[in-house]
Amino acid sequence: MAYNFSRTGAQIDAIHTKVDGIEELADVTASAETSHATVVVGPVSATDGYVALYNGTTGKLLKNSTLNPADIQNEVDLNTAKVSNIDHPLVQTAVPVGAVFTDTVYDATNNLVDDDAVSPVTAINKLITQADVTGGGDMSKSTYDSDNSGTVDDSQLVNGLTVETAVPAGAVFTDTVYNDTAIQNEVDLNTAKVSNIAYPADSLVAQDITDIGNLSGTNTGDQDLSGLATKSIATAVKSAAYTVGTDNANEAYGGVVYASSTGTITLPAIATGMSVSIIADAAVVVTIAPNGSEIIRENGVDGSTVATSGTIGEIIVLTYHSAGKWYAATSEV
Repeated sequence: MAYNFSRTGAQIDAIHTKVDGIEELADVTASAETSHATVVVGPVSATDGYVALYNGTTGKLLKNSTLNPADIQNEVDLNTAKVSNIDHPLVQTAVPVGAVFTDTVYDATNNLVDDDAVSPVTAINKLITQADVTGGGDMSKSTYDSDNSGTVDDSQLVNGLTVETAVPAGAVFTDTVYNDTAIQNEVDLNTAKVSNIAYPADSLVAQDITDIGNLSGTNTGDQDLSGLATKSIATAVKSAAYTVGTDNANEAYGGVVYASSTGTITLPAIATGMSVSIIADAAVVVTIAPNGSEIIRENGVDGSTVATSGTIGEIIVLTYHSAGKWYAATSEV
């Protein structure tokens, strides 16, 4: 192959120009690559005069901030003033170590110092530890809150009684008004009934109950009550038919009737506490008859009458047996 290297001078100059252009282009490209490695990119806009902050960790991105150098300097100056001037009005919470407030008066009279005399530790003034307490230790929930109510057992109680359901014995409700009118009426009625019991005017119960009640409680031995008894034993001597109590009502309450002739002695209507003795004062037969339809019980047999056998000195004692019935006890001489 044959090469023709013949060129004109103009052609050679044009070739040199192209080569120079390629070298310049290469230089520009290398320069651009070097410059791009040091470029820092920021936001579209920013606040004038404010501090720029890195955005991320590449060191090539910036972002805007709210920090103004003037504000930062003001904070520095303010804190410098606080530290340098303890009387600064802004010192309100922080107090330097070892600060002494000269407007405060301290009284160390009761403070314990090294040369103070200290009382020896005894069983009375020593600190109490868990070991000193009988049965001491943690309170087990299973023991002290057995119902798992969250409250210690029995602390809901008052004297062991449940409030609102159980009332202590003898409790008095001061907000309750009691009306005892009905009870008092019954008491008054029974008092009236007792006080209105009628006794014979000269009976032992009516006349002597006060005297008997006034007997000294210290006299526990035999006592002579003859001076207190105002009721006399009624006696009657009859020689004909007679009704007991006709001459004296007390004849039926322990009285004695002497019968000196044959006849009938009629008893009064029987009442509790009655008794009367019929004595044959002669050898005559004395018949004793009850009142109306009442009966006389003798030797275990109920009858309508009872009579002496005709022997002088024979005694028949009649006493209250039950409603409508006398009991007769006979004695022959």
